[in-house]
Amino acid sequence: MGFFDSEEAALCISKLYELEPIWWRMYFLTTLIAGTRRGEGLALEWKDVDWDKGGLNISRSLSKTKNGEAYIKATKNKKSRFVSMPEWYMEDLQKYYLWWRKEKMKVGEEWEGGTFEFLFHNGSGKPFYYTTPTARWDKFRKKAEIKEIRLHDLRHTMVTLLIEAGAQMKAIQKRSGHERLKVLSDTYSHVTEKVDKDTADKFDVFKTARSETAN
Repeated sequence: MGFFDSEEAALCISKLYELEPIWWRMYFLTTLIAGTRRGEGLALEWKDVDWDKGGLNISRSLSKTKNGEAYIKATKNKKSRFVSMPEWYMEDLQKYYLWWRKEKMKVGEEWEGGTFEFLFHNGSGKPFYYTTPTARWDKFRKKAEIKEIRLHDLRHTMVTLLIEAGAQMKAIQKRSGHERLKVLSDTYSHVTEKVDKDTADKFDVFKTARSETAN
Protein backbone atom coordinates (compact mmCIF):
# COMPACT_ATOMS: atom_id res chain seq x y z
CA MET A 1 0.00 0.00 0.00
CA GLY A 2 1.38 3.39 -1.02
CA PHE A 3 0.12 6.88 -0.33
CA PHE A 4 1.02 10.56 -0.59
CA ASP A 5 1.87 12.59 2.47
CA SER A 6 0.29 16.06 2.66
CA GLU A 7 3.08 17.77 0.70
CA GLU A 8 3.05 15.10 -2.00
CA ALA A 9 -0.74 15.32 -2.24
CA ALA A 10 -0.53 19.10 -2.65
CA LEU A 11 2.03 18.67 -5.43
CA CYS A 12 -0.17 16.09 -7.13
CA ILE A 13 -3.17 18.44 -7.08
CA SER A 14 -1.06 21.29 -8.44
CA LYS A 15 0.15 19.09 -11.30
CA LEU A 16 -3.40 17.96 -12.06
CA TYR A 17 -4.42 21.58 -12.63
CA GLU A 18 -1.33 22.17 -14.70
CA LEU A 19 -1.32 19.08 -16.93
CA GLU A 20 -4.71 17.35 -17.07
CA PRO A 21 -7.90 18.23 -18.99
CA ILE A 22 -10.82 19.12 -16.75
CA TRP A 23 -12.54 15.71 -16.89
CA TRP A 24 -9.50 13.73 -15.81
CA ARG A 25 -8.56 16.35 -13.24
CA MET A 26 -11.99 16.06 -11.63
CA TYR A 27 -11.90 12.26 -11.76
CA PHE A 28 -8.55 12.06 -9.96
CA LEU A 29 -9.53 14.77 -7.46
CA THR A 30 -12.67 12.79 -6.68
CA THR A 31 -10.60 9.66 -6.09
CA LEU A 32 -8.16 11.50 -3.85
CA ILE A 33 -10.65 13.50 -1.77
CA ALA A 34 -13.71 11.23 -1.70
CA GLY A 35 -11.70 8.02 -1.62
CA THR A 36 -13.77 6.49 -4.40
CA ARG A 37 -12.76 3.14 -5.81
CA ARG A 38 -12.01 3.14 -9.54
CA GLY A 39 -15.41 1.75 -10.53
CA GLU A 40 -17.31 4.00 -8.11
CA GLY A 41 -15.88 7.07 -9.80
CA LEU A 42 -16.76 5.76 -13.26
CA ALA A 43 -20.37 5.07 -12.25
CA LEU A 44 -21.04 8.56 -10.88
CA GLU A 45 -23.85 10.49 -12.56
CA TRP A 46 -24.90 14.10 -12.07
CA LYS A 47 -27.95 12.92 -10.15
CA ASP A 48 -25.50 11.64 -7.51
CA VAL A 49 -24.25 15.15 -6.79
CA ASP A 50 -25.97 16.87 -3.84
CA TRP A 51 -25.34 20.54 -4.45
CA ASP A 52 -27.21 21.62 -1.32
CA LYS A 53 -25.28 19.40 1.09
CA GLY A 54 -22.04 19.78 -0.83
CA GLY A 55 -21.08 16.21 -1.59
CA LEU A 56 -21.51 12.98 -3.52
CA ASN A 57 -23.88 10.05 -3.11
CA ILE A 58 -21.91 6.92 -3.96
CA SER A 59 -24.13 3.91 -4.59
CA ARG A 60 -22.88 2.13 -7.72
CA SER A 61 -19.73 0.80 -9.32
CA LEU A 62 -18.64 0.14 -12.89
CA SER A 63 -15.91 -2.46 -12.73
CA LYS A 64 -16.28 -4.47 -15.93
CA THR A 65 -18.15 -4.76 -19.20
CA LYS A 66 -20.74 -7.33 -20.24
CA ASN A 67 -21.36 -8.06 -23.93
CA GLY A 68 -19.50 -4.89 -24.78
CA GLU A 69 -21.64 -2.74 -22.49
CA ALA A 70 -20.75 -1.17 -19.16
CA TYR A 71 -21.89 -3.35 -16.27
CA ILE A 72 -23.05 -1.26 -13.33
CA LYS A 73 -23.57 -2.89 -9.96
CA ALA A 74 -23.74 -1.96 -6.29
CA THR A 75 -20.67 -0.81 -4.38
CA LYS A 76 -18.24 -3.36 -2.94
CA ASN A 77 -20.11 -3.64 0.37
CA LYS A 78 -23.54 -3.25 -1.28
CA LYS A 79 -24.15 -0.02 0.64
CA SER A 80 -24.60 3.59 -0.41
CA ARG A 81 -22.75 6.41 1.30
CA PHE A 82 -22.72 10.19 1.22
CA VAL A 83 -19.32 11.87 1.11
CA SER A 84 -18.99 15.55 1.99
CA MET A 85 -16.57 17.45 -0.21
CA PRO A 86 -14.64 20.68 0.40
CA GLU A 87 -16.15 23.92 -0.87
CA TRP A 88 -13.41 24.51 -3.44
CA TYR A 89 -14.02 21.08 -4.96
CA MET A 90 -17.76 21.75 -5.28
CA GLU A 91 -17.01 25.09 -6.95
CA ASP A 92 -14.79 23.36 -9.50
CA LEU A 93 -17.39 20.62 -9.96
CA GLN A 94 -19.96 23.30 -10.77
CA LYS A 95 -17.63 24.74 -13.44
CA TYR A 96 -17.10 21.25 -14.80
CA TYR A 97 -20.86 20.67 -14.90
CA LEU A 98 -21.43 23.81 -16.98
CA TRP A 99 -18.64 22.73 -19.36
CA TRP A 100 -20.07 19.19 -19.47
CA ARG A 101 -23.54 20.47 -20.49
CA LYS A 102 -22.09 22.56 -23.31
CA GLU A 103 -20.11 19.59 -24.60
CA LYS A 104 -23.21 17.38 -24.56
CA MET A 105 -25.09 19.95 -26.62
CA LYS A 106 -22.26 19.96 -29.16
CA VAL A 107 -22.48 16.17 -29.51
CA GLY A 108 -26.21 16.42 -30.18
CA GLU A 109 -27.73 13.40 -31.89
CA GLU A 110 -24.46 11.49 -31.65
CA TRP A 111 -24.88 11.24 -27.87
CA GLU A 112 -24.48 7.57 -26.89
CA GLY A 113 -25.20 7.82 -23.19
CA GLY A 114 -28.94 7.36 -23.48
CA THR A 115 -30.57 8.47 -20.25
CA PHE A 116 -27.28 8.13 -18.36
CA GLU A 117 -25.39 11.29 -17.48
CA PHE A 118 -22.01 10.00 -16.35
CA LEU A 119 -19.67 12.62 -14.92
CA PHE A 120 -16.79 10.99 -16.73
CA HIS A 121 -17.31 9.62 -20.23
CA ASN A 122 -15.59 9.06 -23.57
CA GLY A 123 -16.85 12.29 -25.14
CA SER A 124 -20.10 10.89 -26.49
CA GLY A 125 -21.77 9.82 -23.26
CA LYS A 126 -20.46 6.30 -22.78
CA PRO A 127 -18.49 5.72 -19.57
CA PHE A 128 -14.78 5.07 -19.85
CA TYR A 129 -13.65 1.45 -20.11
CA TYR A 130 -12.96 0.30 -16.57
CA THR A 131 -9.17 0.06 -16.98
CA THR A 132 -8.80 3.46 -18.70
CA PRO A 133 -8.39 5.51 -15.47
CA THR A 134 -5.47 3.31 -14.39
CA ALA A 135 -3.68 3.80 -17.70
CA ARG A 136 -4.36 7.53 -17.62
CA TRP A 137 -3.09 7.83 -14.03
CA ASP A 138 0.18 6.08 -14.90
CA LYS A 139 0.64 8.39 -17.88
CA PHE A 140 -0.06 11.49 -15.78
CA ARG A 141 2.17 10.42 -12.89
CA LYS A 142 5.15 9.88 -15.18
CA LYS A 143 4.60 13.17 -16.98
CA ALA A 144 4.20 15.06 -13.70
CA GLU A 145 7.27 13.30 -12.23
CA ILE A 146 5.56 12.69 -8.90
CA LYS A 147 5.88 9.81 -6.46
CA GLU A 148 5.15 6.40 -7.95
CA ILE A 149 1.91 5.15 -6.44
CA ARG A 150 -1.05 3.29 -7.92
CA LEU A 151 -4.40 4.89 -8.75
CA HIS A 152 -5.99 2.95 -5.89
CA ASP A 153 -3.39 4.44 -3.56
CA LEU A 154 -5.13 7.82 -3.91
CA ARG A 155 -7.89 6.21 -1.85
CA HIS A 156 -5.30 5.08 0.69
CA THR A 157 -3.98 8.65 0.71
CA MET A 158 -7.37 10.03 1.72
CA VAL A 159 -7.64 7.63 4.65
CA THR A 160 -4.05 8.20 5.76
CA LEU A 161 -4.33 12.00 5.69
CA LEU A 162 -7.59 11.88 7.65
CA ILE A 163 -6.08 9.62 10.31
CA GLU A 164 -3.05 11.89 10.64
CA ALA A 165 -5.38 14.90 10.88
CA GLY A 166 -7.09 13.29 13.88
CA ALA A 167 -10.40 12.31 12.28
CA GLN A 168 -12.43 9.67 14.11
CA MET A 169 -12.03 6.15 12.69
CA LYS A 170 -15.81 5.69 12.60
CA ALA A 171 -16.16 8.79 10.42
CA ILE A 172 -13.36 7.58 8.14
CA GLN A 173 -15.03 4.17 7.88
CA LYS A 174 -18.29 5.81 6.78
CA ARG A 175 -16.53 8.06 4.26
CA SER A 176 -14.41 5.32 2.71
CA GLY A 177 -17.14 2.70 2.63
CA HIS A 178 -15.22 0.05 4.56
CA GLU A 179 -17.66 -2.57 5.74
CA ARG A 180 -16.02 -3.26 9.10
CA LEU A 181 -14.16 -0.90 11.40
CA LYS A 182 -11.70 -3.62 12.38
CA VAL A 183 -10.65 -4.14 8.76
CA LEU A 184 -10.02 -0.42 8.45
CA SER A 185 -8.06 -0.30 11.71
CA ASP A 186 -5.97 -3.34 10.81
CA THR A 187 -5.23 -2.08 7.30
CA TYR A 188 -4.00 1.28 8.55
CA SER A 189 -2.46 0.11 11.83
CA HIS A 190 0.97 1.42 10.77
CA VAL A 191 -0.53 4.90 10.41
CA THR A 192 -2.43 4.84 13.71
CA GLU A 193 0.69 3.63 15.53
CA LYS A 194 2.68 6.53 14.08
CA VAL A 195 -0.03 9.00 15.08
CA ASP A 196 -0.13 7.53 18.58
CA LYS A 197 3.65 7.90 18.89
CA ASP A 198 3.54 11.46 17.53
CA THR A 199 0.80 12.28 20.03
CA ALA A 200 2.83 10.92 22.95
CA ASP A 201 5.88 12.87 21.74
CA LYS A 202 3.95 16.12 22.17
CA PHE A 203 4.43 15.70 25.92
CA ASP A 204 8.19 16.01 25.45
CA VAL A 205 7.76 19.76 25.94
CA PHE A 206 7.35 19.03 29.66
CA LYS A 207 10.63 17.17 29.88
CA THR A 208 12.50 20.19 31.24
CA ALA A 209 9.85 20.64 33.92
CA ARG A 210 10.85 17.40 35.58
CA SER A 211 12.58 17.68 38.87
CA GLU A 212 16.02 16.14 38.65
CA THR A 213 15.51 14.91 42.18
CA ALA A 214 12.22 13.25 41.34
CA ASN A 215 13.89 9.86 41.47
